[in-house]
Amino acid sequence: MLHLKDVRPTVFFVSREGRLDQIVEITVENRGKPVEARVKILKGARASEIPVGPIKPGEGRYQIAVPEIGEEGPVEFALLVGDKVQDRRSITWRPKRHWEVYLVHISHHDLGYTDLPRDVLREHDGFMDEILRFCEETEDWPEEAKFRYTIEGSWSVLHFVEEGPEDLVEKLVRYMKQGRIELTALFGNETTELCGHEELIRLLYPSFGLG
Repeated sequence: MLHLKDVRPTVFFVSREGRLDQIVEITVENRGKPVEARVKILKGARASEIPVGPIKPGEGRYQIAVPEIGEEGPVEFALLVGDKVQDRRSITWRPKRHWEVYLVHISHHDLGYTDLPRDVLREHDGFMDEILRFCEETEDWPEEAKFRYTIEGSWSVLHFVEEGPEDLVEKLVRYMKQGRIELTALFGNETTELCGHEELIRLLYPSFGLG
């Protein structure tokens, strides 16, 4: 016997075959053996069935992708095994706002906190190799999906420019000019409250020198 303990619409959507499906999290208690289940969703005269997959013994959370419901109102969720309804739960459905989420990769420079400075620099050289590879691998992707990266300070870039292979340095400069790789202004992540005006100005010199 299955018990549908909770139905919780999330703010997440997935695009499938030209339509949006909203991710809904359900909590199911199974007091028996593993069993295949599905959910029937009723909104007014509309009905749809979505497979949940195997329900394990005990209480568990499962995610289903529900065709987007654009109107507020009561929606019934029925949990089925075969043709038999195991449990039902009605909720007041409230449409979720559509958000666009942009993920930006960024490095954090903790010089000397995580390892010796010379070892940290070598690690960042390796990071730079991967950054350039990811930029290259996504060259033919849609503009909004291309890999981008933000470098927090210029000290690691200066080391890479001085020590790295010439062809990779040229790639780095090219992607920076394209806006795919961003370099922030300061030499490192200094505690600016402890810096005087002259120190703050001179912290900009290395980044501007790369231009």
